Amino acid sequence: MQVPKILLALHKEHKWLKKIICDFRFDAVISDNRYGFYSKKIPSIFITHQLFILSGMNSWIDDTLRRQNFKFLKKFQECWVPDVEKEPNLTGKLAHYKPVPKNVRYIGPISRFQNSDPEHYIYEIAIILSGPEPQRTIWEKILLNQIRKSSNRILLVRGLPDAGEEIHIAAENIEIINYLGASELQGKILRSEWIVCRSGYSSIMDLVSLQKKAVLVPTPGQTEQEYLAKHLLEKGMFYSTVQENFDLLAAIESAKKFNSKIPDSICKMDEYKNVLRAFVSSLQKKRHEYQ
Repeated sequence: MQVPKILLALHKEHKWLKKIICDFRFDAVISDNRYGFYSKKIPSIFITHQLFILSGMNSWIDDTLRRQNFKFLKKFQECWVPDVEKEPNLTGKLAHYKPVPKNVRYIGPISRFQNSDPEHYIYEIAIILSGPEPQRTIWEKILLNQIRKSSNRILLVRGLPDAGEEIHIAAENIEIINYLGASELQGKILRSEWIVCRSGYSSIMDLVSLQKKAVLVPTPGQTEQEYLAKHLLEKGMFYSTVQENFDLLAAIESAKKFNSKIPDSICKMDEYKNVLRAFVSSLQKKRHEYQ
């Protein structure tokens, strides 16, 4: 039912981009999952970790979405996938189910965070909330009921940058924060022994970058997160469980027994820099030839 609305948005994006290119004469455009930002005049790059979109319905719909997705991706010069190409990898069949389009290029995982060894742990558990409503609030209520009874040192980051009111619990071992910027969040995560969060792909790459032990809880109904949580559990990288009947302390105990291990080949977070350097170099060469 959303398809007409999506196609209209893509048309408007593409029309806007054509005008902006004429006005400002850009050398290239890099699009983070924005299908309308392609151009025949300048190199255009599309970034995604979902080459194969999972509908959660049936294989026929999945195959239809795949064909349509590939049709859009062919409009771009290259499609950059933030993951490694070979096994083991983070995205599984989301980005590795064969065959992939010829313009696909794996650029390695990307994270805004940089790992460092903390002096000591402040928190035993850091819970990072995120994602769409109403599931964010539903999970928050479940967690608040449980952490009130816990003696563990727990941090709860609500993921609400615009929240006016804060939640206070009369317990010295519990800290609740509405929102943290990137540098502050990195510091809190590094000083936490365990992380509990959604299984969104950006969060997963951040956890890999910081080499953190975590419990992944996918947002109910989001097939991408549900698949990633299952895939990483099967590969032995992260423990995961579901939101229904979620028990925080039981999940942490199960995760401790799980003994997760992230392969070193996935932990390299600077491969994309070589891709960017080569891309910028090609643009400079074209500009020099044009002049």
